[in-house]
Amino acid sequence: MIEPSEEIQVIELHVLMATVAKMSRHAFEQRLSVASADISPLQYGVLRTLNYEGSFTISELSRRFHCDPSTLVPSVDKLEARGLVQRQRDPNDRRRIPLLLTEAGQTMLNLIPIVCEEDPLMIGLRHMPAEDVTHLLALMRSLVRHMPEGEALLEHAMERLRAYHVVVQEQRDQPVSPRIDPETGVE
Repeated sequence: MIEPSEEIQVIELHVLMATVAKMSRHAFEQRLSVASADISPLQYGVLRTLNYEGSFTISELSRRFHCDPSTLVPSVDKLEARGLVQRQRDPNDRRRIPLLLTEAGQTMLNLIPIVCEEDPLMIGLRHMPAEDVTHLLALMRSLVRHMPEGEALLEHAMERLRAYHVVVQEQRDQPVSPRIDPETGVE
């Protein structure tokens, strides 16, 4: 049986995480609009994933984004029609048709920063002491780790962060760190 105090904590976490997500999503949608990108957040996510993690099929992307392939296909079709991604047959498996980011897709990504100075999450974190930010990240990793399938979810998140670090460091011509520690989130 759920204790009343546990229920209140879960509800508070739901509300707070939804508030952060809603504010971040709204700010991100504004960045897309300002950049005149004319793409959805889902389409942007597809482009970023292909950029950071390489080629994926629609099925692989749908699992990664936790959405039905039928939701993803129209978005990918629009990206392909605009020349931002292309489908290509896998030479080792003719049934597999991975998506690849095109040069135009890369150019589009370069117009839209993932994070900017006006990002509400950036503003909030900058007003917190550094040790609080570090502690918050450790607590979030711990929360994910203790959820059903948490270890796998956390490892997937760390893979995404590693891929992001590689691209950013390559863009800045810095040596690439081979690993991000899932316990601390640092290289």
